[in-house]
Amino acid sequence: MLSETITNLRKAANETQNDLADALGVSNRTVSKWENGESEPDCRTLMELARHYRTTVDNLLGYEPEPADDAPLTNEKAARTCFREIYEATRRLTDAFSDNIKRVYRPEDDETPQIPDEIPELNGCRDTGVTSSRIISRVVCTGDNNLAYTLMSNKTHYCWMDDDAEKLAGYFKALSDPRLIRLARRMYTKGFPDAFTAEFAAELCGCTPEEVVPLLDLMCWRKSTVELEDGEAVVYRIQPDHITLVILALAHEATIEDYSSCHSFNGVANPIPAEEVQA
Repeated sequence: MLSETITNLRKAANETQNDLADALGVSNRTVSKWENGESEPDCRTLMELARHYRTTVDNLLGYEPEPADDAPLTNEKAARTCFREIYEATRRLTDAFSDNIKRVYRPEDDETPQIPDEIPELNGCRDTGVTSSRIISRVVCTGDNNLAYTLMSNKTHYCWMDDDAEKLAGYFKALSDPRLIRLARRMYTKGFPDAFTAEFAAELCGCTPEEVVPLLDLMCWRKSTVELEDGEAVVYRIQPDHITLVILALAHEATIEDYSSCHSFNGVANPIPAEEVQA
């Protein structure tokens, strides 16, 4: 039980209830209620507890790594709290953009969308999320990324990961060169030419035209052959697909960001039934 875990960790650290209360910024009475099972820490405080005792929220909650597919969440209250915070954060993001999506902004307009440069942190944490066997939901608010996403189980059970594996591999191969990722950033930058050749893009990033073509095929909506003074050339018309930017942002979260300042209710993300996976 969570109450016993908190008591055992506190005693193992030779702390009094007052010591723990001071460390977490709560009252002695609050700690006493936790240890007596009269109440439980909220989601943020669970994260602070885990950090204080150098453990994880999963360990605090006694989470089993491989629960049965239909097993209930270990701590329903903590999960609901996280879901509620994600909902509120997503709603705030939506409200910030709601007035802007009612009309189309054109380059010649003097008015520009009022989009905040940075969304405030959620309760002092950069990351709030819930992961269970059927849903992955997370809100991230940092200087590098402001994003919210929810991924749920689906009818086809992600069969495209088998059926379209080669196409997916080709997509990631086009983003596998660091020089091309830097080129992608240039292409998302205001003022980048809306029509250009592979030779132009290659010169910007230090690649050969052949190396940049797969990325251009991903991010440009049209290409055509035109007649230039020195012969024919393939011209790409740029309209960067924002899915690529989203994928890069998620990859940055997965590989670079520090999750030490986050709080989440974590389960095992396994939304694909075993019988659906081909041997």
